[in-house]
Amino acid sequence: MRLTYNGIFYGAQKPDVFLAAVRALLDSGYIDEKDIELVFQGGLEKPVLQRISDLNLNRVTVNMGYIPHRESVKNLFDSDLLWFTVGRQKNENQVTTGKLFEYIGTGKPILGLVPNGEAARILHAYGAGYRADPDSTEQVQQILSEILSKLRSKCIPPANPDFMRTFNRINIAGKLASRFDELKSHPAAGRSNSGG
Repeated sequence: MRLTYNGIFYGAQKPDVFLAAVRALLDSGYIDEKDIELVFQGGLEKPVLQRISDLNLNRVTVNMGYIPHRESVKNLFDSDLLWFTVGRQKNENQVTTGKLFEYIGTGKPILGLVPNGEAARILHAYGAGYRADPDSTEQVQQILSEILSKLRSKCIPPANPDFMRTFNRINIAGKLASRFDELKSHPAAGRSNSGG
């Protein structure tokens, strides 16, 4: 099973809790090293590489580094689970991340290590989204084991197609064009009445 993270880690967005949860699942025998692959696209800095080494996860880790966008998207479609983290930060309940919307476009299961807030709401509406507390290795381990069990038995819930369509670039561009048409036909609506 291929678990993919797209992008880089910075600030509060760190993979430590996720990596510790994977290590715990391996140590418990719930998964075997030959059955899992952790793919990172975007490049890993030395502290993350050291954490992977400290947890003895080198054999299950694939560090793809920076790759062209088209290739990275293909890899997302070739993955079994996509994951991301927001971590603890200022206004954390309002924070989302651009990769979440790209993930949604794949229709793949998504695990978000996020606080309650906007990102959690989006994951819930998506249908094939899962949320875990970004500080709880135990909760990430538990939810990850549930997801992996569903993947093994091929009973993962499907993504909500209606929700996915709301993020389709063509639909968004159409809505924007309609708004421009409205403003064009009612020029006064787009201006403030400053009297000057």
